[in-house]
Amino acid sequence: MSLLKAKELYRNILEEILPGVTTVTKEWGENTFPLMFWAWDCGMKGEDFRKKSQKAADAGTLGHLMIQKWLVGEKVSKEILDQFTQQQIELAETAYLQWMEFESQHKVKLLKFDGKPAIEIKLVSNNHGFGGTIDMLMDIDECITITDLKTGSGIYPDHVIQVAGGYTLVADEHTIPWKKVLIANVPKDDNKKLNIKILDRQEDALIIKSAQDIFLSLLNVFNNKMSIKDYLKR
Repeated sequence: MSLLKAKELYRNILEEILPGVTTVTKEWGENTFPLMFWAWDCGMKGEDFRKKSQKAADAGTLGHLMIQKWLVGEKVSKEILDQFTQQQIELAETAYLQWMEFESQHKVKLLKFDGKPAIEIKLVSNNHGFGGTIDMLMDIDECITITDLKTGSGIYPDHVIQVAGGYTLVADEHTIPWKKVLIANVPKDDNKKLNIKILDRQEDALIIKSAQDIFLSLLNVFNNKMSIKDYLKR
């Protein structure tokens, strides 16, 4: 079994392909310069930034999977673990253990959606014309919570736009009665602690509305840019 996945495709009721939340959020572009600097710095040190980036991504993917498997009472199979180096496994386990520490301090329960464990819920907004896959829908401290795991180096504005903006919009369209949004940066470093940002639907209504407005603006930019690209192909 391979963890490599084909690019997620979303289609509306007319079977037209729609952009995903992650693709739309990339129009934000705020983190582009830091990534360029990081790639330059790797080059100055004689390191291949592509391999280094993939290594981190692999560890993050595995850590993400470990947490999701735990929530449904399973473990990552040996067949999958054999696809990773020992260092990647150790980094992933660090992420997993820090999530476990969070669970020990809260009432956490994975919910169900359409009769199945609410993991990687693929949804489409026909009203706005985009799709999105919510990591997990959970009951955290008796509140239905849209949960997204980030196994990178921190939580950034584009993460808030993605989750509190795009995912809440598509969740509302499917009448999911969420009360909170949780973005968790689960670090792969023992020296760093779990970083969690929680947005309450009522208390943080202005932030959520801002994230939704920005997301819809980015969606507009994306769609107009695609129209221009289509024109140039004629």
